[in-house]
Amino acid sequence: MKILTRQLAFFAILMAVYTLAFRIGLSYCIGHSAWVLLAITSMVYCVSIFFTAWFLGKSDGQENPFFDLGLRFHVTSYLVWSAVSFGWFYLGNPHKYEHVTDILSVLIWWGFFLLVHILIFLITRKNTIRGIRKEDIF
Repeated sequence: MKILTRQLAFFAILMAVYTLAFRIGLSYCIGHSAWVLLAITSMVYCVSIFFTAWFLGKSDGQENPFFDLGLRFHVTSYLVWSAVSFGWFYLGNPHKYEHVTDILSVLIWWGFFLLVHILIFLITRKNTIRGIRKEDIF
């Protein structure tokens, strides 16, 4: 079973680009009190990531027969988002109203949902043989 696929690597690169653009837009909107623009930027960021993961995950699932419920994409987005966010905070130019505790709060909540996703994956994995769905084998 190949864990790092071409689609997952491409998703990680796009996720880093999306997140960096979002962090830049976030700092700009906070600095200029552009709350409507901030909401629009957040929605565009969310939709972009969702559809990128949807299409790349779908093509990844067609090329690779193993069963992971999108867990690899979820873990990758968690790791890339945290790396880019901490990088932006410590190396970039965050606004004075941006705090590292905001990043940590998001990571704690997101980590909780990631843990739930891992538990669901472990429960449903019982229906596979070496990561391949039983229906695909028999």
